[in-house]
Formats: sequence, structure tokens, C-alpha cells
Amino acid sequence: PGTPSPGRVIAVNEDGDGFEYVAQKVGDQYWPAVINNTPSGNPSYTLAAVPIPPQPFDWRPDVSGWCIIRGLGADLRCDLIARLDNATAGNIVGRGRYAEALDLSLNNPCVLSSGPPAGSALDYNKVNAGDEAIIYLRAERQSGSNTFTTSASDTYFSVWVRPIP
Repeated sequence: PGTPSPGRVIAVNEDGDGFEYVAQKVGDQYWPAVINNTPSGNPSYTLAAVPIPPQPFDWRPDVSGWCIIRGLGADLRCDLIARLDNATAGNIVGRGRYAEALDLSLNNPCVLSSGPPAGSALDYNKVNAGDEAIIYLRAERQSGSNTFTTSASDTYFSVWVRPIP
């Protein structure tokens, strides 16, 4: 069955006729080292990046967080978006809908929920064993002509590594 090593457990092999050592499918939580303030005048902005080291199993990111997005005018809809491996074009692995900026004094947080868009392929948010990943947290204008600001002190973000069975 191989040689014992740290982080490996004994499991039945794929043929069902013996045992082998395999990596434990246990994920961990990661968070950004720094969260950026969004300066005024931006229609989209990267608030944070969370690098995830290679894992010994296939996994999916499970993101959570919130941010107070302050619209600089009422003509704005800006969403909180988590993207996989590319800040501007990566697959969306989490989204928070921000209510249109009708009352700019409310300071309601935009809450991020994890998951790919409906109808996505099975490998849409999959990270293969041995691959690094970076999850980017962004505020992205969806409609309107106004811009927004955010503050690092009003932003929270974390990523859980969820092993794929």
C-alpha cells in the first residue's frame, strides 16, 4: 500500500481489493493578508487576493464575506464578486448583489455568497490536486454611470478549501 507519511491515511484502493495511503481530504480556511480601499473614480476594483497553496486533492473554493459599497451617486449597481485565478476574467465562484444606490446614507453591507452560476459545467470552479489558486475579491459595477468607494475596515473575506469527494 505504499509508505506511511504525514497527512496520509489508509483507504480502500479503487479496485476494492486492497489498501493504499491517500491524502486526507481536509480543507482549511484562508484569508487575505491585505484588503485595499477602493479610491473614488473606479467602475471596478480588486479589494483583495487570497492565494491558496497546492492541495493533495481536487477541491472547490467556498467564499464568504461582506463589504459596504458606497455609491458616489444614485446611478449605480455594483456587485461584490469572487473570481478564480484571474481578477478580471476568472470564473465567478461567489457573488453578492448590491441594491441600487437609491439611498447612499444607508451603508448596508453587500453579502457575498459562494457558488458558481446556475448551469455551469462540473469543472467550472474545480481546482485540480497539485495546482495553486488565487481567489480575487472585487467590487464590479454592473450598471449605471456612477462610481463607488470601499474601505478595508468595512470589508471581510475568507476562502475555505472544500475537498471534492
